[in-house]
Amino acid sequence: MVRLREAPPLPLVQRVGPRKAKPARLSRRASAAQALSANLARSADDIAWNGACALAGNDPEAVHQLRIALRRLRAILSLYKKLLAPRERDQLRDLVRAVNAPLGRARDIDVFADEVLGPALSAMPEDRDLAALAAAAEAERAGRREEARDAIRSDRFTRLIGAAELLAAAPPRDGDAAAVLAKPASSFARKTLRRRHKKLCQAGHHLRHMLAAERHQLRIAVKKQRYAAELFAPLFAGSRPGKYAKALSRVQSALGANNDAAVAPAQLECLRPRAEGGAFARGSALVLGFHAGQAEARERRLRLAWKKFKSAKTFWGV
Repeated sequence: MVRLREAPPLPLVQRVGPRKAKPARLSRRASAAQALSANLARSADDIAWNGACALAGNDPEAVHQLRIALRRLRAILSLYKKLLAPRERDQLRDLVRAVNAPLGRARDIDVFADEVLGPALSAMPEDRDLAALAAAAEAERAGRREEARDAIRSDRFTRLIGAAELLAAAPPRDGDAAAVLAKPASSFARKTLRRRHKKLCQAGHHLRHMLAAERHQLRIAVKKQRYAAELFAPLFAGSRPGKYAKALSRVQSALGANNDAAVAPAQLECLRPRAEGGAFARGSALVLGFHAGQAEARERRLRLAWKKFKSAKTFWGV
């Protein structure tokens, strides 16, 4: 059993900009244990790298890539959850959740400012009330970025990295888990991807009639399958892994655009204390009205993306 230890302080090494969080490079002959260790180690390195970048500057991409690395780590824990010691697995998962919460708040305001408020302001660049909302959003963004930096400076962040590195160095070696992990990673991946793909297709069967909350859950499921596909892609030959992951990415983006519009009222409400009453009320109405006018186009893009995903060929075989 791996025992979690106190990790050393995060070294504030100068990084050359945010690094895209990626899966580990794997041999097609790798065992499931080797794939687990390699991806845990890569996730820990991506978390440390982008955490240092987020502390060093204000590039929102650093927080974005840090969150992707954290979600990849959670995806790995989910994929292998039945093979990991529950205590160590749950401790690491809880650390990821605790660190990710303030990062999520920072990312939410970035998305709102750039993807929701930004297009409305571009369409009406001379509107003073929208400009006032944009100023309020920037002030809110600065506050949430500092909260994110506090999370990165915290002991939990360094313990998270240390725990992931320890688990990568010492995956389960005894009992039934060790027997499964000793088998080829491609066999484990094929079984996992096939099961999740079937479940995902069933979940989206009534996409047209889903409520916003149901679509949000579908988006989470799509994201999990995309991460699984990307993590296991090096184990399979050809270009299909990339095409399958790209089809999932389009669905995720289309569902994300719908979700951004659905949560816009809540994000706007966070700006109320920072904007004058009249400007807030009118500016909010303009933003919501602008995106209401885009609803049919968003729906068309979503249905098309889902259709293409359903017709995309899987890459893991039978």
